[in-house]
Amino acid sequence: DATDATDVADEEVNLEDDQDSDDTLDSVSGLSSGSSPVPLEPFKPLFHVCFADKVTKSDGVVTYTLQSRRACDDNGTSYTVQRRYEDFEYLEHCLTTSNREPGLIVPPLPEQPAATVEMVQTLSRRQLGPNSKALVGDQFSLDCVRLETYLELLLRHPVYGRDPALEKFLIQKEPAPRVKVKDGLFERLASSLESRKEDHKDCEELFQEQKEFVTKYGAAIDSANAAFNDVVCARQRLCSLLGHLATALALALGSNFGNVGPKVPVAWDPSCFKLSSSVSMALNGLQHHGERQCLLERSTLGVHLELYSRYLGSVRETLHCRTRLMLDYERCNRDVGRAAPEQRQQAVKAKVAAEKAFESCSDLARQEMKRFHRDRIRHLGCQLALYAEAELASSREACAVLERSLLRLAAQPRNCRED
Repeated sequence: DATDATDVADEEVNLEDDQDSDDTLDSVSGLSSGSSPVPLEPFKPLFHVCFADKVTKSDGVVTYTLQSRRACDDNGTSYTVQRRYEDFEYLEHCLTTSNREPGLIVPPLPEQPAATVEMVQTLSRRQLGPNSKALVGDQFSLDCVRLETYLELLLRHPVYGRDPALEKFLIQKEPAPRVKVKDGLFERLASSLESRKEDHKDCEELFQEQKEFVTKYGAAIDSANAAFNDVVCARQRLCSLLGHLATALALALGSNFGNVGPKVPVAWDPSCFKLSSSVSMALNGLQHHGERQCLLERSTLGVHLELYSRYLGSVRETLHCRTRLMLDYERCNRDVGRAAPEQRQQAVKAKVAAEKAFESCSDLARQEMKRFHRDRIRHLGCQLALYAEAELASSREACAVLERSLLRLAAQPRNCRED
């Protein structure tokens, strides 16, 4: 039996523990805060960060402006730095290489924003349809929301939030050398080989339930994310069609108005021109409103669905890492029973080391899973509230746009000459 082989204590873990006992670095390290006479305070971010509106783009490179300040600085000293997406990639590389403790759940870095012409064309075909000739505009505000959420997750983490690399990233004017980080051949081969152990049943009920949760919730959130993107992309295509219709109507007005002569027997009179011009303006207003609504939807609920669809990959990797350590521990237990007398001492040492690594990973993973679920629920509630507020404001704006358009149309004369 796997439980007997691993000799793991049957510890009841409640995912609804208080915030005070979860967000401390000591509890994350596996140390109990109950032995301390004074309760340890929850970990608080050492910095507050936000993205400024100043975003520049040059030669396919987007530069963001970050503003941060220390949480404990009463003087309010702020730091303003400029960073590219490659700087965020290198930050992630530094954090993951300097904190290799098995059991940590790494917050996922958002995908690279579309900056080059090729990337914009690919994104446009995905959102507007494969046959669309139009290109989506820059979505710097959405990119800032994604990257700011990523930094907030790092700052709230009791391990990554204390890392000196994160502090340097936020306060140093000059960024670290921009090095392209790639996985090597041996890392990819090792990951492929280790993935064969993923389906092994866990010896502890808590982690087995988490594996099942990741499988079911991962499929559900991927489906929800795809459906949400389909709805938003459909609205974007509708906005694009409204823009084409408004442009075509404006061009038709410009080519026909005033062309009264023997070669053009039919012309539009001024009243019909004003009426059609009002229709074109109304279509443009609806197009711009729809585009803003799409951006708001992606910046609220869309950010959560995309973030946690990627976040589950980190959770899955943490659970797989623990499974690999569990299998190593089981193998060391079997080796002790089968070892020859002269090799038994070495086998016992290997078993003790494997047991220590497995229990350390388990303790850390328990705390990380608690934090993940708590942050997931908190972030979902926050983004749903923002999404509802955005939808309400968008509906009111749509009513105002339609009302202005109808009033403009009602003010036009109705004696437009027919062909």
